[in-house]
Amino acid sequence: GSALAKIIHFELCVPSAPILLYCDQDQMNQVVRNLLGNALKFSPENSQIKVAVDLIGNKVAVAISDQGVGIPDDELEQVFSKFVQSSKTNNGAGGTG
Repeated sequence: GSALAKIIHFELCVPSAPILLYCDQDQMNQVVRNLLGNALKFSPENSQIKVAVDLIGNKVAVAISDQGVGIPDDELEQVFSKFVQSSKTNNGAGGTG
């Protein structure tokens, strides 16, 4: 499955001026891949995924938003725990992979 198979539209919003970011490139790539993968996996057909990058003071903000079911507030604390999946994924929110 892919974005094309589900008709997922991507929108990229970035500043016109380049942003210089000092970080571990491998870790940053992994974080972005994980977030995009989850957004794609749990987005319904014919929906949109938006990636926004912004410079706020001396920090870079990256926001990835989708139209998936989301994570209930009472489960947000577990989002960084390994092998934990939201209860919402059991309600017919199938993935692409």
